[in-house]
Amino acid sequence: MDKTPSRTLGHLAALVTTAVFVVAICIPATANLLKVNPYVPLQEAKQPLPALNLDVDSLGQVIYQLRRNWLDRNFGLRKVLVRWQHILDVRLLKASMPTDPVLAGNDDWLYLAQENPFLNVMDDYRVVRPLTQAELDVWVKVFTARKDWLAERGIRYMVLVAPNKANIYPEHIPARFNRAHETTKLDQMVRALGAAGVEVVDLRPALTRAKALRLSYYRTDSHWTPYGAFQAYRLLAERLGRHFPGLTPLSLDDFE
Repeated sequence: MDKTPSRTLGHLAALVTTAVFVVAICIPATANLLKVNPYVPLQEAKQPLPALNLDVDSLGQVIYQLRRNWLDRNFGLRKVLVRWQHILDVRLLKASMPTDPVLAGNDDWLYLAQENPFLNVMDDYRVVRPLTQAELDVWVKVFTARKDWLAERGIRYMVLVAPNKANIYPEHIPARFNRAHETTKLDQMVRALGAAGVEVVDLRPALTRAKALRLSYYRTDSHWTPYGAFQAYRLLAERLGRHFPGLTPLSLDDFE
């Protein structure tokens, strides 16, 4: 029998690895039994325990719901472990990616990234794929048709786009997520619609100027702050004042 030091060391390493693995997989069940579940402010919907239906036709679905929906959300220390994983990914490994729902930026800034399976906000920010001329022509046709339809009824038409946070606070996005093109899709749209006679209110310059005084967007949220919303309101009111001279926007001092 081979009793060389290297083989003995290999057996010892295997035993230690096995012991650590067994202890690790037993920790969640033990925490549930001992009712050890530290509070972690993790935002997610609670999954109710599925009704235990012994009907043969629906038993498979019950087992699937139990495994994928309830057990996945209710094992011991789950929220603690999820938090540790995020800390490991973001703080140590710097592994936050645009394909995640949220991208971790510099200085603890967060950005909406994969909003849904069909829309990635960071891809739009990086201008991975600019709008083609054919796509621009379709958008111009849509907005021009709306403008003309409203004009026939004596209604003015104005287009306002709320810019993404990344376009107002790009300085906190990690440098590795550079832009593929400097001209954004919104730049393309504003230019094309303006050339077609559609009035566009571009909020980006006003919100960019405003951030020098106060936050225009929340640091850990994708929405603008009340101050950012005020800047958008004021610019819109000023533009509407060109058509309605009696419209005077309120000042910041008029609000609490």
